[in-house]
Amino acid sequence: TATMDLVTLIIDEKEHKINKIVQSDLVAMLQAAYERGIRLDINSAYRDYETQQKLINRMDSTVGVERTEELVAKPGHSEHHLGTAIDFTTPEVGTEQTPTFGDTNAYKWLIENAWEYGFALSYPANNSNITGYTFEPWHWRYIGKEHASILKAHPELTLT
Repeated sequence: TATMDLVTLIIDEKEHKINKIVQSDLVAMLQAAYERGIRLDINSAYRDYETQQKLINRMDSTVGVERTEELVAKPGHSEHHLGTAIDFTTPEVGTEQTPTFGDTNAYKWLIENAWEYGFALSYPANNSNITGYTFEPWHWRYIGKEHASILKAHPELTLT
């Protein structure tokens, strides 16, 4: 079993566990966005299996099992288990993960710039037939600068 080197990133007094390989590029990206007037907050990062199952149970009770399966990966299948997936938000959106994040300047900034820091949008619009998940403008995965630049140059590709 491979082990993961998790580190704790503290932003606005909130702790987020992430894979150590993400840390420097994530901090640089957050700083670059801030310097351009974009406030990116982290809503969610690393999740263990138990936390993922609790999320599913909560979603099942609010939106039903079928809809939950479209929105949330089962434990063992979530990119969050890798410590390389980040769910972003902004003060105007708040902590609710909603497609309206896709209408924000923060999302537009990420689309244009995240690849330079090694991040790619995991579940783009109009690709649910490929990814198995609906559009999640908040959900970005660190894949390294080289791979992110390939995805930027070839938007028809996905991480799936």
